Amino acid sequence: MRVLYLAFVGVILTFFGCSQEQYRNGLFGNAIISAYNRPYEDQDIYVPHDIFMNSDFLDVDLSLTRHGDSLIIENELNTGFSGHHVKILLTSDLQIHSVDFGEFFDVVDGSSTEAIVEKIILKLDKNPFLDTLVTGHYILQIRNEYSPGELLSSEGVPDTVYYSTFSGKFKNYSKEEIEKGRDWVVEQNEFRMGIKDSVGVYHRVDQFAKYVAGDESLKKLLGSFSVPRSQTNVENKGFVILFMTVNENGTVDTESLRIFDDMKSDELLMKLKGRTELLTGWQPAIYKGKPVKSQVNLTIRIAD
Repeated sequence: MRVLYLAFVGVILTFFGCSQEQYRNGLFGNAIISAYNRPYEDQDIYVPHDIFMNSDFLDVDLSLTRHGDSLIIENELNTGFSGHHVKILLTSDLQIHSVDFGEFFDVVDGSSTEAIVEKIILKLDKNPFLDTLVTGHYILQIRNEYSPGELLSSEGVPDTVYYSTFSGKFKNYSKEEIEKGRDWVVEQNEFRMGIKDSVGVYHRVDQFAKYVAGDESLKKLLGSFSVPRSQTNVENKGFVILFMTVNENGTVDTESLRIFDDMKSDELLMKLKGRTELLTGWQPAIYKGKPVKSQVNLTIRIAD
């Protein structure tokens, strides 16, 4: 099956499609279903298609159309100067039976390119036949058959075959997600993926919090807090673990200070809360280019 995709910004003809043999035999394999599919909102190589990113040239850039035991997933992008169209046909057993790809550019030189998808990796967070509120990521391997046209051929430009890849992602939002907005959706994904917890402490960051004065200064500071084993219920370790939260401004939340190991009194915690050097002078953790609240674990030596 070869489909002609006509896009008009100038007049440009671009082909997209896959062979009839591929369609009949489902040679593209199966879609991969994983509840831990990467969050849609990550900044990455995938071209996004969703309700929050519609252009002035499109009513929708994602559609999921059910035809009996088949589902057609279509992604489209049109900037006015360039664009693309992706069409994926799935059967109810999650076989990928056809993949069409076409793109256009605001260039009129008589040339054309037939783009034939040879391979696809399609990952979904749920079965789209059971729940259409699905998030997907895909990577296409494309064989491009370029024809220069009459004008360029006369100048010696040859027919060319070259390969390329295209990475796309899509998300079909619920009514609640659309009403509450993109920032809310991003935050919910961060909760779901364990990036941060319900009180806003990030557990997965791009850059960890650091003690501004350096590791040696921090080691020396913590060394002054060595705790006698008689004040602990710890028998087989040489240290206790201190947990604390470093805020976005580089200060420590004193209410977050905890000793993980079983202690006989709160004396050590009271001393720690009284040391300004420990509670200030931190460089906060960074997530997506912004300072965030994060968890820091430190060790304090047990003196026998």
